Amino acid sequence: MTTVAAARPWSLRAYAVGMTLATPLLHVLLWWRLRRGKESVHSFAQKTMRSPGAAPQAPVLWGHAVGVGEARALAGLFRRLAPSLPGVHFLLTTQSVSAQAALGPHALPANSTVQAAPLDTPAAVKRFLDHWQPTLALWCELDLWPNVVMATAERGVPMWLLNARLYPQSMRKRRLGGVLYRHMLPCFAALYAQNHTTHNGLLSLGAPTERTHIGGNLKALAPPPGADDQALRAWTKALASRPVWLMVSAHDEDLALAAQAHQTLLAQHPDALLVVLPRFVQHARNMVQMLTSQGLRATQKPRVAPIAAALAQVQVLLVDAWGEVGLWGRLTTVAAVGGSWSAVGGHNPYEPLALGCHVLHGPNVHNFAEDYAALATLPTCHPAHDAAALARAVASVWDTTGSRPGASATPFTPEAAQAMLADLQTAAVSATRSAAPHRA
Repeated sequence: MTTVAAARPWSLRAYAVGMTLATPLLHVLLWWRLRRGKESVHSFAQKTMRSPGAAPQAPVLWGHAVGVGEARALAGLFRRLAPSLPGVHFLLTTQSVSAQAALGPHALPANSTVQAAPLDTPAAVKRFLDHWQPTLALWCELDLWPNVVMATAERGVPMWLLNARLYPQSMRKRRLGGVLYRHMLPCFAALYAQNHTTHNGLLSLGAPTERTHIGGNLKALAPPPGADDQALRAWTKALASRPVWLMVSAHDEDLALAAQAHQTLLAQHPDALLVVLPRFVQHARNMVQMLTSQGLRATQKPRVAPIAAALAQVQVLLVDAWGEVGLWGRLTTVAAVGGSWSAVGGHNPYEPLALGCHVLHGPNVHNFAEDYAALATLPTCHPAHDAAALARAVASVWDTTGSRPGASATPFTPEAAQAMLADLQTAAVSATRSAAPHRA
């Protein structure tokens, strides 16, 4: 079903005029961000759509994500959809340079482009849509830009809202812009909320009841992250038979607790290795210093796999590159998920689960409360509230499954997410097949 936007109300017309008048100021802001390293030359050009480059000679399925987690989720969804959409070009747009950098070389199908989303000015939006001519648009979470949403709908492009989540605080903020949401949300052919609270929140903001559903967490649909075969073979050889455990999306508080747990594990397994993937890779150097101050021999990961002898003295390895969960998850049987031993509220458990790892987490998982409640029924997901419990859980996994990975476990995918994927596959196939010839 294609949902076409009605004539724009005064509020959205006023917004469009305001963004047109603000265009010079927005360009100045982009230059300021570029000088501070928050934009790149490429993202500047992409956001203004001044030099878009060559357009793909194929139907385009476009997905937009605001941050790192959403970009990874959409990349995984694209990989799920790719086999049923031969010949389709996948476009993923984000708002931040870090979200683009977080997508490793194996994150997307081969026929894909990642770039910055356009500024929400009428001129930039028109250039973007004229250039890419998407046949289907997917919006991940609620990063909705009025000019982009309305212009896309006015062209008759079907749009889906996926992975929507509303917290009480964000719901209050969005009610302030309720007049905009009341006109934007009905433009979507389907809207999928992560939970009942968000479902009800979307309805209160003006989403059509018959098109609003609960689809669970999009991140549960991601296939196992990929890894470079040559790097995997090299690190497998370098690690030899050492017991390895992994901490992904680590913040400082998580790492401090992991360091205590690793000290305990070293008493039982003197050659044990902790591999840490920081939530923010630019913090890796400071994390090495913190671990060294606690008496652990820590280093940043070398660019190429070292020989076993060179790695033998290392007790903790800090990975200062994005997109390596697929590599390190294949070199262990157990992964701790960061953010859950700090006030952050937890991070995505599905990537290590999809790789066959046992997943350990702390008590603070409110960002993924529904997910961890469902995962609690699995024998591969375990809580560990403190350093002692974390050490015991890692040792228990090594004792029962071994410290080297075996056959991958079947990923856990909630029924709601499976149903959403099936509906989306049908819509994507229909949209790309019924599209007019994409390029002359």
